[in-house]
Amino acid sequence: MFNFHSLSSSSSGNCYLIETNKTKILVDVGITVKKINTELEKINLSLNNIDAIFITHEHSDHCKSLNNIAKLYNIPIFINKPTFNALKDKENIEQVNYIKSNQEYIFHDLNIKPFDIPHDAAQPFGYTFKKGSKKISVATDMGTISQDALKALSNNSFALIESNYDINMLNAGKYPYYIKKRIASNYGHLSNNQCSEMIAQLIQNNTTNFMLGHLSVNNNFPELAMETIKSELITNNINLKDIQLSVASNDCLSNNIIIEE
Repeated sequence: MFNFHSLSSSSSGNCYLIETNKTKILVDVGITVKKINTELEKINLSLNNIDAIFITHEHSDHCKSLNNIAKLYNIPIFINKPTFNALKDKENIEQVNYIKSNQEYIFHDLNIKPFDIPHDAAQPFGYTFKKGSKKISVATDMGTISQDALKALSNNSFALIESNYDINMLNAGKYPYYIKKRIASNYGHLSNNQCSEMIAQLIQNNTTNFMLGHLSVNNNFPELAMETIKSELITNNINLKDIQLSVASNDCLSNNIIIEE
């Protein structure tokens, strides 16, 4: 078994589960402890079943409940040192395992490799999880399409990729100018158009199963993200029948992605 579950994916909170027969790993815990357990219960799990937590970066929508989880559960936490140092709440965190970019770590039956992403955080990571010949990657909070991310997400069985905002909705929205500028910067977030460009490149590199994630609640919506990306892929002469494309729910468990039974 090798599965991916999105428990929540948006600018308000992110949490993902990588699951095998032997291992249950959460990537980010940007929602409450109660909410994590509520979503895990839908697949007959709880935080008591989690073997490890891997953190991408220190922003609250990715680590909101990390300190509380450390207080309540005995779960090892994997994080890079600059990110740990940047955490606001960490007094309960004791089981810290420091990890470095582009180094491979073996955890139970998974090979896990962090990679750098361009974002305005201390040292933001994406992750690849490999089981045998199958690979799952998670890459959100990217201001631009980086070569590190393209390399990591190539030849994947499945990839969760950020499709954060629609540029027209962002420009017309109520956010102050400095926030709009940050979101659209090279260290902000990927737009729907940038996401479609990245997916088009990855299709050429043998990755064909994608989930759009980290959609902004205020500057995007699932139907628009999906339509934008499909339209641009068709423009690039990509047959939509050759790929799998879905959107992560912003506040609850999404459809299970089964990579290996």
